[in-house]
Amino acid sequence: MRVKRGEKFLRDLFNQMEKRYRFEREMFRRQLEEKYKAPVIFVNELLQCPLKQELAEKFPEIEMASMYNPRFVVGWLIEEAVKKLTDSGEKTFHKVVDTDGGRFVLAGTADIVLEGDTVVEVKYLSGMYGTPHEHHILQLQLYLFLGDFESGELWMFSPEGVVAEEVKPIEQARVRELVEAYLSRRDAPRWEWECERCIYEEWCARSLRKVRRK
Repeated sequence: MRVKRGEKFLRDLFNQMEKRYRFEREMFRRQLEEKYKAPVIFVNELLQCPLKQELAEKFPEIEMASMYNPRFVVGWLIEEAVKKLTDSGEKTFHKVVDTDGGRFVLAGTADIVLEGDTVVEVKYLSGMYGTPHEHHILQLQLYLFLGDFESGELWMFSPEGVVAEEVKPIEQARVRELVEAYLSRRDAPRWEWECERCIYEEWCARSLRKVRRK
């Protein structure tokens, strides 16, 4: 039976997404762990509920299924289109962070670096209400910290329009606070809205949704 071109395109698309968000990420994690002999925390992990990574390791098939979310796919396509139009690619950074709990490596991949001095983070949103979101600002600030950049721009795309917001770096002391909070698991969930959107909520003992239903 002949495979339709649209089906082949989607298969190739999901293979690329899986390669980027799973295989390449974990390969980079292992490389850094071997080089520094220290645990690695990625920026996206640092800014989410600290229990989410544990649940992702326990239920890898759920993480895989989440990649088929239409909103995630649209966001990825927009990000790739912006990279192509700006003739820029993503860039990965990392730094060693010393905390009371020991030494860790913080790593992350910025969407775009323009002309070598401006980091751009691309976000697709359903609407512009309440933007820019705090976790998006923190994400870009951490990339600026990791790459020693002085400024960056958050580019937000939605059906309501396109907005660019300038962002300044985060201080090293604040980075250390974020890492220590993540390691202590004291802020779980990290954000109040996380449980409602979490793909692991059903299996999480600290779900706020479960607490509210009691």
